[in-house]
Amino acid sequence: MDKVYLQTYSLQDHMFTEFKESLKKVADIGYAGVEFAGSNYGNLPAAELKAYMKEIGLEPLSSHVGYENLERDIPYLAELGAKYIVAPGAPMGTKEEVLTTAKEMNRIGKIALENGLKLGYHNHTHEFGKVDGDKSAEELLIENTDPDLVFIELDVGWATCAGVDVPKFIADHSGRVKMIHVKEMDAVYGIDKPMDFKSLPKDADGRPILPEEWKQHFRKLQMADVPTGKGIVDWQKVKSVADANGAEAYVVEREYDYKGNDIFGCVKEDLEALRPIK
Repeated sequence: MDKVYLQTYSLQDHMFTEFKESLKKVADIGYAGVEFAGSNYGNLPAAELKAYMKEIGLEPLSSHVGYENLERDIPYLAELGAKYIVAPGAPMGTKEEVLTTAKEMNRIGKIALENGLKLGYHNHTHEFGKVDGDKSAEELLIENTDPDLVFIELDVGWATCAGVDVPKFIADHSGRVKMIHVKEMDAVYGIDKPMDFKSLPKDADGRPILPEEWKQHFRKLQMADVPTGKGIVDWQKVKSVADANGAEAYVVEREYDYKGNDIFGCVKEDLEALRPIK
């Protein structure tokens, strides 16, 4: 792969404690650009961040923005020069929720398009659970969103974890998958049920306090994110099918620091594993 991007979620606390320094390291490793996470733009005005990224040679490709904050971030990302804005989750547990989400995504997608952006939806595993006969939430979302307004950012790791035949899914929905999240997994773990984070108690900073069993489950799945090329994903096949069906960008997202306090070393190895894939 000649052009690979990095999801800044991969860098965890580094993006809060050393924002600019982390972006510079990502550029030095050889990534073409980044997809920001959680509306974290280093508390910088869009013009200032845009200038800095140009200086270090890093493209502001995209951003993961909380479903409730999509409209708020559109003007900032438009000024920054981003190409995409992506919801990394939304109410998708029932047929009714999916249809409501689809309607809202169409509405926001129109606003994004008017500002020069494309709106996408990023999956985890629960979206592949059935909500309407044999149809999964992911399939129902695709069917009920306008392809000119809403695309799919397919997280290959989570889809694989859920047992999805990723190349077939991409081909079956040709033209809808515009972005690929590169995430390696070591096995199929199945489809999670949607988790209601809003019902959980909150800490002093307003963040949900996770039950211990949830923490253990998330940790297990994080550790399943092995080095790229060392798991069960056939990346050459994914790349070939995705390219043939309209994919526009490949973004590494890492859940687990397998090198032990050297996440930059991990994402460097991820990039090196992807380079030979054409």
